[in-house]
Amino acid sequence: MQFQCKACGSSSASMEWNIATRKHIPKGKDFIPIQSIYDNPDDPVNKNLKWFCPNCSIDKPDVGVKLDEY
Repeated sequence: MQFQCKACGSSSASMEWNIATRKHIPKGKDFIPIQSIYDNPDDPVNKNLKWFCPNCSIDKPDVGVKLDEY
C-alpha cells in the first residue's frame, strides 16, 4: 500500500511512512499507523494526523497524506 505526500508529491510504502514518523513521536504519545487512514477514512482523528515524509520533512511530522492509487 502506497501513500502520497500532499506537500512534495512523493509516494512511499506504508512501512516507510510508519518507520519515519515513529522516530519523531514523543515518548508517551500513542503512535497511529498510517494504514488507519485507509481503514477508517471518515474518522476525524485520522483526517488531522500529520506524518513525517521520508522525502521532504526535516525535523517533525508536518505533512498530510493521501492513498496513492497509482
